[in-house]
Amino acid sequence: MPSPLRIQFVDDKKLIEATELIPNIKIRSKMVLELIRSYGLLERMHVVSSRLASTEELLSFHSPEYLEYLERLSSVDVDDMMETHNSNLENKQMIDFGFGYDCPMIKNVEKFAKIIAGGTLKAVDGLMSGNYDVAINWCGGWHHAQRDEASGFCYINDIVIGIQALQRKFKKVLYIDLDVHHGDGVENAFSFSKNVFTVSLHNFEAGYFPGTGKISDVGRGKGKNFTLNVPFKSGMSDSSYVSVFSM
Repeated sequence: MPSPLRIQFVDDKKLIEATELIPNIKIRSKMVLELIRSYGLLERMHVVSSRLASTEELLSFHSPEYLEYLERLSSVDVDDMMETHNSNLENKQMIDFGFGYDCPMIKNVEKFAKIIAGGTLKAVDGLMSGNYDVAINWCGGWHHAQRDEASGFCYINDIVIGIQALQRKFKKVLYIDLDVHHGDGVENAFSFSKNVFTVSLHNFEAGYFPGTGKISDVGRGKGKNFTLNVPFKSGMSDSSYVSVFSM
């Protein structure tokens, strides 16, 4: 009889509290965690606390300029800044770095980014140690953030940072994105790489965010054919969705 899977689950109050800072997310992570707990699934996993990501780890993907902007935001009163910012420079920086409607200013955003990325890196630590076969960070998966821009409620791309860390041990990585939105930030990060194969199954219709992820998008340069997009239209049935995995 095969040995049961060794599963690590990252559970940390700070992670939950960080996700609740995003207005459109609110208590979603807490609700999922309570469902996992109520079904007794935590008893089948080794639960571990998270950790903070270092600045160096964030720099494995994000630009110094973007992180410097997060640091600057963390040193000012965000509420006052939102009330008083009216200079062309401040407005331009907000727009350039993606802060606005879907990524509003939040307090201590630099620490927030380190907490979010740290949860995924803790999961990576578990896999890299060889002590676990599966590692889960339910508070991760912020796939829209670009190298120097927040996007789609995502201020930091913990997935790309996690994959970069995994590649210290595993040269080739397969990334599968099942979110209803296209994983554009992750795809863009590795579109020229033949060592990370990105797969995204997502809704793709006019006006639907982020508006990318055509079936013809297959990667670039050395990364050509190492990107796979499976775009759907609204109304996809369960059976049709499952059938994709048996093709």
